[in-house]
Amino acid sequence: MLARIAAGDPGDPQAATGDEPYAGWFGDDYAEIDWSKSAGSIHDQVRAWAFAANNRGAQGPLTTLDGRRVRVTRTSLADPGERTPAVRMDCLDAPIWIVAFDPVDPTL
Repeated sequence: MLARIAAGDPGDPQAATGDEPYAGWFGDDYAEIDWSKSAGSIHDQVRAWAFAANNRGAQGPLTTLDGRRVRVTRTSLADPGERTPAVRMDCLDAPIWIVAFDPVDPTL
């Protein structure tokens, strides 16, 4: 296989069957943070949404902090300490710290 790649072989085309998996845009079910999940999965969710900005008007990941709807933009799996303001949240297996968030625009 590596010899083919090294020789510049473009590879074998795959037949289109109509059953090909397609990973589309994030759905509404992935927009809301579920704090009963593991800290690692929530951290991954926040990082994944960073790449899904401008996702056809969808916003995420969302949660409610102090009665306000917010979009979480950055989390930490380790306590950032007193130098970085953060909100500690308890998850299934460990705490996670919200270190950045934006208010949600209610018109979207």
